[in-house]
Amino acid sequence: MTVDEDDIYGTYVINTKKCPGKQADWQYKHFRFEIKKDDCLYFYIYDDAGDLKKTIKKPIIFNTGYTSSQIDMQPKENDFHILKNNPTLYREVWSFYYVFESEKFGNMFFSKKKWYSFD
Repeated sequence: MTVDEDDIYGTYVINTKKCPGKQADWQYKHFRFEIKKDDCLYFYIYDDAGDLKKTIKKPIIFNTGYTSSQIDMQPKENDFHILKNNPTLYREVWSFYYVFESEKFGNMFFSKKKWYSFD
C-alpha cells in the first residue's frame, strides 16, 4: 500500500492487537490522536473516568520524499514524552499504522480507526 496525505487524515487509536495486554488496554483508554486537514496533529489525553484531560496540538509537515508520505511534527522544548520524536509509518498490504516511541511506555502502536469503548 502506498500512503498519501488523504489516507493519513483521520482518527488513530492504540492497536491493542500489536502488543496485547493490560498496558495496551490502559493506553487505548487514555491516548488517541487525530490528524486534521489543517495539517495539525491533535493528541488527546483522557483520565481514568474517560473524560478529556488535555489536548496537545502539533503542527505537521508532510514529507513526500519517500514512497509513502511521512509526517514530521514540529518539535517543541519539553514536549510530551509520546510526541518527542516523529512517529514511524509501517505499511501493510491493505493498511498502515504508526509507532510512537515513548520513554515511559516503549513503542506505542496506533492504527487508523474510530475509538469505541470495550468495557
